[in-house]
Amino acid sequence: MPIETESIRQQGSGVLRGSIAALLVQRWLGPGAALGALLLTLPALGVGWVADDHYQRWVLRQSPVYAGLRPPPADMFRFVDGNPRRTERMKEIGLVPWWTSPTMRVAFWRPLTVLTHVVDQKLWPGRPAIMHAHNLCWFGLLLLSVALLYRQILGRTVAAGLAIVLYAVDYTHAVPAAWLANRSTLLAALFGVLAIYAHDQWRRCGRRLAAVLGPLLLAMALLSAEAGIATVAYVLAYALTLDRSTWQSKAATILPYVLVVFLWRTLWSWQGYGVAEFDYVYLDPAAHPFRFCGMVFLRAPILLLSQLAMPPAEAHVVLGPHGALWVCLAGLAVLLLLVFLLWSLLRSTAAARFWAIGMVLATIPCCATIPLTRHLMFISIGAMGLLGQYLAMALGGGRWPNVSLLRRLVEGMLVGLLLLVHLLLAPLGLLLLSRYPVGPSQFLASLHAIPCTTALHGSQDLIIVNHPLPGVVLSC
Repeated sequence: MPIETESIRQQGSGVLRGSIAALLVQRWLGPGAALGALLLTLPALGVGWVADDHYQRWVLRQSPVYAGLRPPPADMFRFVDGNPRRTERMKEIGLVPWWTSPTMRVAFWRPLTVLTHVVDQKLWPGRPAIMHAHNLCWFGLLLLSVALLYRQILGRTVAAGLAIVLYAVDYTHAVPAAWLANRSTLLAALFGVLAIYAHDQWRRCGRRLAAVLGPLLLAMALLSAEAGIATVAYVLAYALTLDRSTWQSKAATILPYVLVVFLWRTLWSWQGYGVAEFDYVYLDPAAHPFRFCGMVFLRAPILLLSQLAMPPAEAHVVLGPHGALWVCLAGLAVLLLLVFLLWSLLRSTAAARFWAIGMVLATIPCCATIPLTRHLMFISIGAMGLLGQYLAMALGGGRWPNVSLLRRLVEGMLVGLLLLVHLLLAPLGLLLLSRYPVGPSQFLASLHAIPCTTALHGSQDLIIVNHPLPGVVLSC
């Protein structure tokens, strides 16, 4: 039986009644929502190769161009390895900007993701549309897994149905679904969701096989992308909210996941992976714990605001040098309002606390890099579960007679805003960003443009000091 249950009959006097409520509890809602999201992301089939795709294609094809600098296919996510001689050579030919630190390291260990790209290169090289279809297949599997998790925790309820729909059409999923280089996020989220599902099967149903599958799936998530570490956030949230055993038993259930993370990080560092001298984009929490804590306080509200209410996390970039601070303050204000309005739900419902705590904890690892909407895949799991429960309660009719007129007006406006953002603007954003995951085509064309050389004489050389897109030589 699910942790939390609700009946359609209990919502009969509200907005969600009759056919709408019946639709949200149908068995086929998960596959139907996944199909709808895949239709919205079909424009991704025409995206082709963009940005990092060119570097990774150069690596996978084992191109003879600059072969001495090219890492093996297994290291397609090793961009800069911290070797000063290699970095200087990369600067000479334009693979990285001239101001790059000689000891910069940007190298990620993602063997499972690499395997999927190798399959692309072996089976359909030179056919990006099929590669993007491959991406969408992983996206579809992720949506089905999330639907399974919502139904597992919330049962066949209106709340679960709303959460399924909200997650499926969330615009923050567009870039991972439509950008080949970001496939790693899809894989990490898929295995992470399955790990959370297995953990619930173990703790609630006593299935011993699930006790083994949970940590194993976490390992697969981590071997797909570092983002997979956010899985532990939901395992910890589960122990704090839904697990009804003793505290000693709860700690014991978390230990296998901690050991997996420790082993993964040890192997990661031993093989020379990691980030260094690139702190304005990637900050290693283990190397700079105090700076990372400061980034959490600044970036977490930006990410949560982007997930719950918009604007996109990238908004802080266009607002000038103090943009991050202003968006952070706006995020804090919105979060305080939501906590106030959702307090009764959080206090009375363990599942709501699970989604909320998991969402907040999943935000922490995302703060190791600059706030971007494509980093919200794990955060949105808890966010949509929580919003699904809140909207089911608010639209169910049973809540409104028990609150004051002022609060009723405030909540009414909030519900209207949430419906506008997540059921109208979000699907439109998903559709648009699926076609332009890293920006409009005109913008990309301007980045690839090489200055006119017709005025040069045969004995003259053109030296480009600051090309807007380092590494453009690989896509020419």
